[in-house]
Amino acid sequence: MYINYNDNELIFLLKDGSERAKSILFKKYSILISKMYKEGFYYKRYHYSDFLQEGLIILEKALISYNDDFEHSFYNYFKICFSRRLSRLNHQSDT
Repeated sequence: MYINYNDNELIFLLKDGSERAKSILFKKYSILISKMYKEGFYYKRYHYSDFLQEGLIILEKALISYNDDFEHSFYNYFKICFSRRLSRLNHQSDT
């Protein structure tokens, strides 16, 4: 379903006001967030629904702040943003 869509094209359509592009991106990145949850052993620390919600919030912010002039792809940009958020959450819960 998502293989025919490039992230850059979807982001362009999203910034042009396409709700369908936003829906596709959210579904596409929900799969990535779920994979990160399982493979990163976050299931030991967070409930799945909380983790997914946090990931989608960061996705929304990353979609707004991403610039085509960045050297990295949106995929890498999102992973960095989300990893930083998780790091901050871990630090807050440890203190």
